Amino acid sequence: MISGRLGVLVDIGLGQRLVAQIQPGELVGEMALISGQHRSATLVAFRDCELVRIPAGAAERLMGSSPQLMFYVLQLLVRRLQETTRRPMLDQAIRTIAFIPLLSEPLTPAATETVRRAFSSVSARLEVLDQDAAAEMPVEELRAIEERSELVVYLSNERDSAWSRRCLRQADRVVFIAAAGSAPDDVARAEVAALKDMHRPTDLVLLNPADASKPTGATAWIDLFPPDHIFHIRRGDAEDHRRIARLATGRAIGIVLSGGGARGFAHVGALKALHDAKIPVDLIGGTSMGALIAASAALDVDVAEVSRKVHHGFVENNPVSDYTVPVIALARGRKMTSLLKHHFGDARVENTWKTFFCVSSNLSTGKVAVHQAGLIWEALRASSAIPGIVPPFIQNGEVLVDGGIMNNFPANIMSSLARGPVVGLEVTLGTPFRAEENDVEGKSLFWMLGSGRRAVPGIFRVLMRAGTVSSDAQTIASRASVDLLIQPDLGPIDMLAFSSFDTAVDIGYRATMDALERLEKPLI
Repeated sequence: MISGRLGVLVDIGLGQRLVAQIQPGELVGEMALISGQHRSATLVAFRDCELVRIPAGAAERLMGSSPQLMFYVLQLLVRRLQETTRRPMLDQAIRTIAFIPLLSEPLTPAATETVRRAFSSVSARLEVLDQDAAAEMPVEELRAIEERSELVVYLSNERDSAWSRRCLRQADRVVFIAAAGSAPDDVARAEVAALKDMHRPTDLVLLNPADASKPTGATAWIDLFPPDHIFHIRRGDAEDHRRIARLATGRAIGIVLSGGGARGFAHVGALKALHDAKIPVDLIGGTSMGALIAASAALDVDVAEVSRKVHHGFVENNPVSDYTVPVIALARGRKMTSLLKHHFGDARVENTWKTFFCVSSNLSTGKVAVHQAGLIWEALRASSAIPGIVPPFIQNGEVLVDGGIMNNFPANIMSSLARGPVVGLEVTLGTPFRAEENDVEGKSLFWMLGSGRRAVPGIFRVLMRAGTVSSDAQTIASRASVDLLIQPDLGPIDMLAFSSFDTAVDIGYRATMDALERLEKPLI
């Protein structure tokens, strides 16, 4: 390629995502040349490009006569394979960002200044260009600014104008802005559709009132933007704007919390440690107990309040103690549903301050279900429905059960969002599960109800272990998707040991602080 810029798109779990960019002077199509097979990725032009086509036969002759060229092509092939199989670092790919209002309401000077300050927190060599400064600049001057800057932000205070269209042409990523109570009109739909045809990474930021306790409005936009591309901020809130800057440039911190029953209480301590260490939580997701704690954090609930809610729900009120005739499960599930409705009400997954997801296992399709929209309590009810203990959650005729069956540690899903470093809290390492008695069948009922309860795992423990053991291999694979893996040594704490709340929280706190202190370089 002589000039311009090409984007490399591959499907890494949640649709096509940008994983790399081809710069001037680089080759394109080296994998097909070596393998003789069809391309493995999609290329799109992010700029007006000039390319030189080399016929396959001529390329083969050149490589045959030049070992240096062959070595270069092989090095390039290895690098490209690494880029498309690992989590991409978008801070290297995203160099220009356009901020454009998607509705008729223009951006105010105060809003544009807040954006300017937010992006200065992620880039020391930042250039912000608005209509007054750059509307008449020739393309060559804009290109020179981009080359000498680490990041260029193009600001437009109105949509569908000559300047906004120029911003779109220059941007590696487009961030649209709209009011939280708005809905897309025909012009907005046309603008978004045009960018999708260009395969340009696109986000939507919804401006909520400065005093908003819960974000709203994402549901009206889900048909235009994937849920993980819709973000909420409060007007004038500097930290919310800095979070958008991290998300847009691939510097956001994603937190993943595994399932693990009572051992998951360690996640509460981990969140407190991250708060004390001033590590921001920009995205968060999890499975089962990890999903429940992650949902509270996504709603920006104070860590102390998260701790109080978890203690109330699982220590003071065991949610799986409403036993019934085990036709479907040992428990009716009403207490768990009531607990989730009480704590989360009508809050929705797509309307959280921090981007949130959780996973369940879809027994109807045999696949992992990733919950990115809908009522939070429903998503959590599905994610924590341990087969045999709690009845499955039925949604649109499909049977959903505990996410731990298929993916107890969904770090791979967080990684596929490609927003920055991933921190994983995994609490199942060393989970005790042994029996002290071999001859169970020959024992009496009185023995079973007495000393047998200590010698052999009971039905609850057997079902919980059976419901998560099949995802152990997936958990091991997911560990490779994190930049910082934290595995608290919870020793003999059992998955049903709800009385061990304080101990697990303290262990989670200390393990996280120790891991942060051992980091060789900051996460952001």
